[in-house]
Amino acid sequence: SLVLVTYRPDYHGALTRVAGAQTVVLAPLSDSETAGLVSELIGPDPSNAALRQTVAARAAGNPFFAEEIVRELAGRGVLRGEPGAYLSAAEVGDVSVPVTLQAAIAARIDRIGAAAKRTLSAASVLGARFDLDLLAAMGDDVKVDELVAAQFIDKVRFARQREYVFHHPSIRTVAYELQPESDRAELHRRAAAAIESRNSVAGDENAAL
Repeated sequence: SLVLVTYRPDYHGALTRVAGAQTVVLAPLSDSETAGLVSELIGPDPSNAALRQTVAARAAGNPFFAEEIVRELAGRGVLRGEPGAYLSAAEVGDVSVPVTLQAAIAARIDRIGAAAKRTLSAASVLGARFDLDLLAAMGDDVKVDELVAAQFIDKVRFARQREYVFHHPSIRTVAYELQPESDRAELHRRAAAAIESRNSVAGDENAAL
């Protein structure tokens, strides 16, 4: 049997010390691989040629950054159409491309509706994985469908207790850090109250959470 486990470079837990395991470090995409990915994301139309080069250069081999740049450009209206078949709506010299992955994510978050933004902030406090009931118990008008459509979160459990995960850890990090400290502290308080109200006799079990 073969067990394949993926983890990020900042993980230093027990999985890094498994006897007989072989570690394969994934390098950034090459220039040609990045260009190929960007071409698939944007589309082959000749009007996109210069923009494809700009996006590929800025992504610097990070496939998720390339995806986020394209989503951000589409959300801004620079790219119009469908994924993989976009048409450029502006001259490349007039287009500003996010400098960092965090900036691309923050720009996309800034464009969603107020209720969806509050839902994303609350979810970021709950963790990388969260269930809808607990999120709703925090008291806001929950708008998860908009977040799923925008690829901020993904639905991973479809049973009675629906669960979601952030599409990428960086999305949760940016959503969490964009909040003023006072708002974040209030969401933590409401999350704790919601967890406690679920099972008031399990206070000791939930103390760390």
